[in-house]
Amino acid sequence: MWRGGASKAVVGGILLFSAFLGSAWPSSSSDVIDLSQPAQTTGLSPALRGPATPVHPQSGPPCTPGELLTGVDVGQRKLVAFTFDDGPWPSLTRSAMNTFEAHGVRATFFLIGMQIRLYPTIAKEIVERGHTVGSHTMSHSYSPSRIASEIVTTNDLIEETTGVRPYLFRSPGLTQGDVIQRTLAEQGMCNIFTTADLHDTAMPRRSSATLCSSFAANLHPGFIALLHDGGGSHESTVGAIDCMLDVAEARGYSIIGLGELLGEGRHYFGGRQVGQAAGDRSDEIIGE
Repeated sequence: MWRGGASKAVVGGILLFSAFLGSAWPSSSSDVIDLSQPAQTTGLSPALRGPATPVHPQSGPPCTPGELLTGVDVGQRKLVAFTFDDGPWPSLTRSAMNTFEAHGVRATFFLIGMQIRLYPTIAKEIVERGHTVGSHTMSHSYSPSRIASEIVTTNDLIEETTGVRPYLFRSPGLTQGDVIQRTLAEQGMCNIFTTADLHDTAMPRRSSATLCSSFAANLHPGFIALLHDGGGSHESTVGAIDCMLDVAEARGYSIIGLGELLGEGRHYFGGRQVGQAAGDRSDEIIGE
């Protein structure tokens, strides 16, 4: 997201205001997640790396066409998927892929059409290296009608460039609108949001250590982590990936592809729908 709208939610009697702010725009909002006592991430022994060969191939949609969701209810099974917006981006997208592959896992990249035109080789490489691509529109507009109008053209460009046609979509700024969902339904696609804002678009940029602590504080079963490899200077985000993966692995989480996660449980929109696993926190969740 380069910037986005604010949302207001009541979850468990707690009133939270959450702003999704973009990397190319200055932020006037303060962070809303209380990290005054973040989960401890220092002193962790590096988790054992898995083999570097697993691939999560593009496949048919394990979601209802036109669906809007924030998470997957997987009960207490410790599953998490990592997603990245606003690429492909020079250097950072490849660095992100390198880190995931060193752990033997893969991520999902929601691509912007304009960036694909600038860096088609990187976009193609994402698929060749076994990661998943999704659509993040052509121009990263926040107008629901324009977002809807760009869905097909962006899909065509992604297919032309990478050889696969995406079924996963994320609205820029987490913008909602009936016209968006109707168009996605026609294209057999679903709109994937998140239950927690890790604030990696905040200005000034958060450090890698702070971002990793934010991830640790919000990690829960079925979490769809929303991060950024493009749209500006996200070196700290990419620098935090290794720590985030270590935290997830040390807590016993399996890091799986987004498409795979969508097939593992009931989808929901809003705040977290499951109880807490040991070591997780339930008070930093944003809802509808």
